[in-house]
Amino acid sequence: NIYGSQITKKLLELMPAAAAATLIECMQSDLVLFPEDFDLLLHEHLIGTDNFENFADSNENISNKILKSRDGYRSFQSFADSLKSRDIAHTRITRVLAHILLGITKEDSKALEACGFAPYYQIQSFSNKGRELLGELKKQTEIPLFASINEVRNHDGHYNASVSKEAQQILEKDLHGSALYRIVQTRKSGIVLPSEFKRRFAL
Repeated sequence: NIYGSQITKKLLELMPAAAAATLIECMQSDLVLFPEDFDLLLHEHLIGTDNFENFADSNENISNKILKSRDGYRSFQSFADSLKSRDIAHTRITRVLAHILLGITKEDSKALEACGFAPYYQIQSFSNKGRELLGELKKQTEIPLFASINEVRNHDGHYNASVSKEAQQILEKDLHGSALYRIVQTRKSGIVLPSEFKRRFAL
């Protein structure tokens, strides 16, 4: 069992016991994803594009390397390893590949910068006390604050007036990334997980 006593012991050294228990449970249920879980999705994106220069963190050199090497693609990790060089760090290559997978362009990076790198706050969870505090914060902040996407966007893609065009652009990328993650999680675990539009807690 790869999630046996040694890994449990190591996790307990790095995080609170409750958090470690939750992580182990998720790993045993195949809900935790790794780069290899996205091998096929990345491959599809690589063969469907002929210029990678406009993706965030990329440039002409990286784009040419990808075009030259993509016919030998086997997996996310091995492809990243094959592209690294003295002048291009492995971490940058993996970022570029992730941006290709998620469709994040240099234009998206500029939109994020225009929003001060904080176009909105999406709350993932909170206690009852936190609910009260966040409710007050929501009244005072000029930055959109929400727990459910339904508070700021409907299924037709229309946003309310509190969300700027730049924030909408970034949020669409977030939604796309969440959808891809959910698809791969469902495929791997066999557990159908709720979409962002079906998460029902609100401030």
